[in-house]
Amino acid sequence: MQVLKQLNDKALKRAELTEEDIQQRIQERALARKNKDFTLGDQIRKDLTTKGIALMDVGSETIWRPCVPVELAKSSDGQLTGPSDTSDGQQPGQLKPADATKP
Repeated sequence: MQVLKQLNDKALKRAELTEEDIQQRIQERALARKNKDFTLGDQIRKDLTTKGIALMDVGSETIWRPCVPVELAKSSDGQLTGPSDTSDGQQPGQLKPADATKP
């Protein structure tokens, strides 16, 4: 448990956020999803992912974990785009289970 707390603290410092900031963003995302504003919900997730914070929906709640920060790319029209999906279906910044690569 202590190691997870240390990782979370490092991620918060790197992202220049507090636990309260992240909880507020999670609540904003939940409200956006409830109102079927999936664009806003996705944008909140992308914003946090670029800062090294991964949101995970577990049952009816959302939790966060540190992840590798993912840079946004610029599209041809200069708009910022989110992290691209990976070919294996994993979200960017997520670790694969060790057995996922075994045949």
